[in-house]
Amino acid sequence: MATIGMVEPFDTEHPENWDAYAERVDFFLEANGITTDGDKRAAFLSICGPTTYSILRSLVQPQQVRETPHTEIMQKLKAHFAPKPSEIVCRFKFHQRRQQPGEGMAKFINALRNLGEGCNFGSVLNDMIRDRIVCGVAEESLQQRLLAKETLTLDVAQATALAFEAAARNVSDLRGTPEGFLKKIDNRKEMTKLCFRCDESHSSETCRFKTAACRFCGKMGHIERACLRKKRNRGSKRSEQVKAVASDNDSGRQNESDSEEGTEYSIHRVSPGDPGKLQVKLLLNSTACCLEVDSGAAYTVISASCFNSLRRKPNLERNTIILRDYQGNMIETLGTGYVRVEYKNVHKTLPVIVIKGTRVVNLLGRNWFEPLNINVSGINQVHNAVLNNVIQTELESEFAEVFDGTLGVFRGPPISLNLPRDVNPIVCKVRKVPFALRPLIEDELDRLQQQGVIEPVTHPRWATPIVPVVKASNEIRLCADYRITVNKVLRPETYPIPNVQDMLANLAGGRVFAKLDLTQAYQQLTVDDEAAEAQTIITHKGAFRVKRLQFGISNAPQIFQQLIDQRLQGIPGVMPYFDDILVVAKDEAQLLGRLREVLTRFREDGLKLKKAKCVFNVHEIEFLGHKISSRGLEPAEEKIQAIIRAPAPSNVTELQAFLGLVNFYGPFLESKATIAEPLHKNVTFRWGRDEAQAFGRVKSLLTKKPILCHYHEGRKLILTVDASSFGVGMVLSQPQENGREAPIAFHSRTLSKPERNFAQVDKEALAIMVGVKKFHNYIFGRKVEIRTDHKPLLGILGENKHCPNEISPRMLRWRYNLSAYDYNLVHVAGKKIPHADALSRLPLPTTREDVPRCADVLMFECVEESPVSAQDVARQTAKDPVLARVRDFALSGWPTSLRDLQSDIKPYWTRRNDITSYRNCLLTGTRVIIPPGERKRILQVLHEAHPGIVRMKALARSYVWWPGVDSDIEDFVAKCEICQQHRHMPPKAPIHPWEFAREPWQRI
Repeated sequence: MATIGMVEPFDTEHPENWDAYAERVDFFLEANGITTDGDKRAAFLSICGPTTYSILRSLVQPQQVRETPHTEIMQKLKAHFAPKPSEIVCRFKFHQRRQQPGEGMAKFINALRNLGEGCNFGSVLNDMIRDRIVCGVAEESLQQRLLAKETLTLDVAQATALAFEAAARNVSDLRGTPEGFLKKIDNRKEMTKLCFRCDESHSSETCRFKTAACRFCGKMGHIERACLRKKRNRGSKRSEQVKAVASDNDSGRQNESDSEEGTEYSIHRVSPGDPGKLQVKLLLNSTACCLEVDSGAAYTVISASCFNSLRRKPNLERNTIILRDYQGNMIETLGTGYVRVEYKNVHKTLPVIVIKGTRVVNLLGRNWFEPLNINVSGINQVHNAVLNNVIQTELESEFAEVFDGTLGVFRGPPISLNLPRDVNPIVCKVRKVPFALRPLIEDELDRLQQQGVIEPVTHPRWATPIVPVVKASNEIRLCADYRITVNKVLRPETYPIPNVQDMLANLAGGRVFAKLDLTQAYQQLTVDDEAAEAQTIITHKGAFRVKRLQFGISNAPQIFQQLIDQRLQGIPGVMPYFDDILVVAKDEAQLLGRLREVLTRFREDGLKLKKAKCVFNVHEIEFLGHKISSRGLEPAEEKIQAIIRAPAPSNVTELQAFLGLVNFYGPFLESKATIAEPLHKNVTFRWGRDEAQAFGRVKSLLTKKPILCHYHEGRKLILTVDASSFGVGMVLSQPQENGREAPIAFHSRTLSKPERNFAQVDKEALAIMVGVKKFHNYIFGRKVEIRTDHKPLLGILGENKHCPNEISPRMLRWRYNLSAYDYNLVHVAGKKIPHADALSRLPLPTTREDVPRCADVLMFECVEESPVSAQDVARQTAKDPVLARVRDFALSGWPTSLRDLQSDIKPYWTRRNDITSYRNCLLTGTRVIIPPGERKRILQVLHEAHPGIVRMKALARSYVWWPGVDSDIEDFVAKCEICQQHRHMPPKAPIHPWEFAREPWQRI
């Protein structure tokens, strides 16, 4: 059946034409009587073109195009090609619009009407257009005429402007000005005619070369320099090397051969190595071009090859401007055209002259300076502050659903864990939680249920106990100890984690940056039924299936990285690293386009961003420990802050620690031995001017760039930590090709007052936790070797060790936090890690005043006075010489050999790794070590209900300890009169009858 009319395929190179194209499609469907949704869809897909169809297929995924209604198809294509512009941006563009050179008044007013559509001016739209006409017209006389009217409406302003333009055109016709000529006042002086025989300023009749023969053409009557044939030949073979355009006011000459009309200009060639060369990159009809700024060029010129590379070639008109090279030869041009120029936040339609040839240098002349805000002294680098904020405002408005703060739901296929088919499910018992944490845990469970992350289940096949972690905001975060269940049987994922160096190598040319952060990244991904069942958690409120990818699954980092790479594939300048996405661009317009493409895909996929952590349109940004800017890649300042701000040593021990750090990095330091020589003198410690200068110079060497190696994804990652009595230090390093370790970053900090009371084992564990938190971006999702010089930590925090039965809540919390990392804890002698030891002994002077988390309090009954107070125990502990020494050992470290200890301290040696100090009281695990002066009272309290020996021992083992506590309990119970009176009577001996005599006189 024949159709009425025809609609060509949509030109995706000009997405701004979508609205008009959609209206033509609607008229086409109406004209041909196509009314059903399926027929409309089929008709449209038949005419839209292959490029549009390919884009549509990606927009409707995971649906099929055949299953998508026609209305939804048109809405998706409209959102892609012509998204709703920001009102702020539209108003900004409206108020910046001015009449362009050569632009007619009708075209200018129509452009204002188009810009006003997205400004939401409402009833004052006509008044705003009227004001913009008065402020934006190019002719000052017209502006004066409009301002002179008392009551100026839009109709009056439009009629006045059109009439003024028509009158100016009529005057030009009456005066005979050729159409298309540029208005220019020719201030050149009247030129004297030259002799055509020798080019001298005299009459040709009296020229002495009247009978001379030309050596170029052989004809009589002129010489070679005045030969017209040579001039024409030279003009056809002129140089195409154009470097500057200047007004020919003083070098032009006029003779019989110069019959061209119009104003003459000269094109002069300068040295290619001109140090004043300045180039700018801009868009000509949406095509990137590079032009050299030249204040000596009166007009902007481009080569024929540059003109042919434009996506949309303008129509060329006859050029009325004469260009000459430095020899005075005329340069042949193809014509003059008008191109759409985009530079920074300026969009103008400007004239350009096209010159024949491919080796012509593209010049940006003075006629473009004012429209593009370019000064004669250089490029105007002043950015409009409004534009910097417009990108963020526009994106947050356009993609409001992506920034609404709710948890996203990925609309793609659910995630499947790599579980073996024949795996036996593992069910663990529920772990007891303190009563004080139960309300917080229940609130968090309710919140996760409302978000659709978990759902209750009655008969779980898998069950993993939860690990509640209290955050700094007093909120609870529920983790699960998947190390003992799912992670044991999961097959490892083969998808590689991105190589950081490869990512950073793609930053060349970037000038503006943005960083996006996904909200609860893993939990935005749904999992299939098998994975949800395997992730089931067990709590005091029952079991819950986890329907989203859970934190703590060993394969979760690889799974998430693979998905985010696939979703953002094909967008240039976008580098995702887990839940952080870095976007790089050359200018604001390109950045806005790339961000819009990323956010469009996130919106289609149902992913959400955390607005507070997103950064838009900045010229410097920190990413993976590096400061990225247009200048290049630099290490972040905080990476080496630990060394820069290290205080001067105050004794020999601290000086030796610092020298150990210097010696460890000796191969990386130039002239280290010479600079550090004052610090190596074998004399009594003295800190003077020379030593202070040497100390400062050595620190400057340590902070130079060669000492910090690049983070290499394929090499082993080592985190070395150490703790002293007042600080913790850590170094993240990697082995180099020559086998020597080179540091990536340093960190240290002093201990707070509560932390200084920790036992040495707790301080060493704290160093690990500080290092893991500090270098999380490096080690998360990777195998890392953690080195410590404190061997007891291997039994408490070792990756393959079971959790001890008696462990402090603090150490338990740290153990669960470490379960999120793939680490290997190894012991290294202290003398082999001088770098971490130095940072711990020379920490940053700033102290982080940590408020210790309140311990769990369980009150069973209220008593008027405690029989034994902590103050009494602390006072008696300080008086006892044995316990005072034990407390010093717990705070500063135990001797390395048992033989160095007195006999009365040896009983405490076996418990040295568990002994800690809290409020000047000694504890072994969770049991208080009772000093001798309080032991009798403790025995009386324990024996208050007169329990037996076994029961009293069990009660004591839950709360107190001292050497020989069991024997003291036995003696105390044995001496209790009440217990002895009421104890069970010993069993009576059974009656033994006399045996019958076997012989007479056998028994008397």
